Parts: sequence; structure tokens; C-alpha cells
Amino acid sequence: MLDPKRQNLIKKISELRGNSKIIAYLTSDRAPLNTRIAEDVVSLLQRHILIDTERKKVSLFLYTRGGDMIAPLKIVNLLRSHYNEFEILITHYAQSAGTLISLGADSIIMTRLAELSPVDPTTTHPFNPTVASQNPSVPAQPRPINVEDVNSYFLFATEKAKVNDKDMDKVYSYLINNAHKDNAIHPLSLGNVYRGYRMARKLAERMLKMHYKGFFRTKRIAKLVDALTGKIPTHDYPIFRDEARELGLKVEYASTELESLMFELLSNYTNVMNIGRPFNPVEILGSEQNKEFSSIGAFVESVGVCDTFTFKGIIKRDADTPPRISMNIVSSKWERI
Repeated sequence: MLDPKRQNLIKKISELRGNSKIIAYLTSDRAPLNTRIAEDVVSLLQRHILIDTERKKVSLFLYTRGGDMIAPLKIVNLLRSHYNEFEILITHYAQSAGTLISLGADSIIMTRLAELSPVDPTTTHPFNPTVASQNPSVPAQPRPINVEDVNSYFLFATEKAKVNDKDMDKVYSYLINNAHKDNAIHPLSLGNVYRGYRMARKLAERMLKMHYKGFFRTKRIAKLVDALTGKIPTHDYPIFRDEARELGLKVEYASTELESLMFELLSNYTNVMNIGRPFNPVEILGSEQNKEFSSIGAFVESVGVCDTFTFKGIIKRDADTPPRISMNIVSSKWERI
């Protein structure tokens, strides 16, 4: 059953945005039931779009900590192909892949709490350095490598250690000449990091070219791409609306009325998704030995229709002394309410 309060808030926001089609897309950052932007949402968005094809403008109400790098291009391409105008409504987080989606919008409406982030990716590769599991039965897993960490390593060598060009081979050698060791970076891993860096730049440039016009278009895009894919020293750096506007993004400050509605809508979703509340199997289990649970990890909602990505599982307490509690996810999939 659709939540009447959320539906009413979506309608009110639509009125404030010029009768825009409002689509809410939220992913959860509540570990271990967190979700990320992924390609599986594209077909869902298409279904929401086709329910109401009369509108010329779409507003994506977005909350996310990030996700797959290619999915934003597909999401933006889909929305722009159906609507004459595409905007993003950011109440709090639209980080990483969420920022990439925002780059493809004609305008970015931000509250005082809203934040974007750099779009430099974290890469995984079979030859990455490994991290051992605490469980002996689970093999060691490749450790993710952040593109900005590698970039900062080389910047340190040139800017602080004053390594000149002719000695840069030693800097590279230090990373890769002991590739058989756990903490060394294999040459193919380093290549994968650079591929991720190039991909981030390509995607950011592609998004901006969809709507940036005018004589200074090329220079403005280049400045933004440089800033978001290498000039900011950490992936977690928050880009608030003032700085986003200074960088050259098309940022609109949410009005007092709109901001109030956006915060109210986000609060409703985060309460349902338990965002900000640690997942505690002991609390859920209580005094029982076995208990089924269900948790929503993502939302796609518009007027008249709602899809949720739902985790379902079982929590068990065994007979050992002291007892051990285990959690088993039996299904995780999109469901239509």
C-alpha cells in the first residue's frame, strides 16, 4: 500500500517545481544492508516514466552514497530522452555516482545540508593487494584501491619529495617491482586504477556536454572535470552548494518552503529504511531462537507507484555456550508496493 503522507509530499514538491514529474530514488547506507546505484534501476525508472508521459520536466529526488560508474550515464540518458528538462533535488547526500548523475542535470537544487563529492572511483581487481578474512574458511579478498590515493602518491613524490622526471621510474618501481608481495601493487592493478581515472573523467565530461552550451563551454567543462576528478584531495570531501556554484555547476538554492518539504520527505524515507540506525541482530531477535526479518534497502517512488529493494532473511541463535547469532539473507530483490 502506498504511503499517503509521502505521496502528498511528492505532489506538493511537484507543484513547487512547475508541475514537474517527481521521481524519488534513494539507496541505503545502513550496513550490512546497504545498497548502491546500479543498472537494475534503469528499467524501474522507465516504468515510472511510462505511467505519466504528459509532463515535459522531471525532478529526481536523490539520496545516495554512490555506486556503479556506468549506471549514472544510463539513468541520465533515459531521463533526458523522455523530458525536455531534467533537474536533481538533493536534500543531503548525492555522492560519487550520485554526483555524476547530478552533472547530467540542467539544474541542481540543493538544501543547506546537501552535498556532492568528487567522482574519483575506488577500483577492485584480482591482482590488487589482498586483505585476509577473520574467518579461516573465507579466502583473502582484493583490497579496493582509490584512484585519488594513487594520484596523491605521485603528487607527493613530485611536490614534496622533489623527485624529478628522470627519477620517476623509481617511484613507479617502488609500487610494482614486488608484485608478489601482499602489499605491493601489481602493474595490472595500477593500469586498472588509471582506467578508472580515465573513465571518471570521460563520464563527467559526457554528462556536462549534455547541457552546457555557449562560447566558454569547453573551458567550463574542463575546469569542472579537473576539479571533480583529481584536484580535490579526498573522495569524502563534501562539496556544499556554495562551492558547487563556485566551481561552475548550475546550482539553485532550495526555497524555504521547498527545503522544508524535501527534509520532511527524506525523513519519512530514512525512518522507513532505518538509515542512521545500526543493524542489530540481537535487538531484532529478542528472546526468540529464530526470527524472520525484512528491511528496505532502496526506494524508487513517484505519484501512484512505488518500488522497494527489500532484503529478507532469518536470524538464528544456536545452542552453543555462549550462544552465537547468525544472519542469513534468503532474498534481496525489487518489489512493487
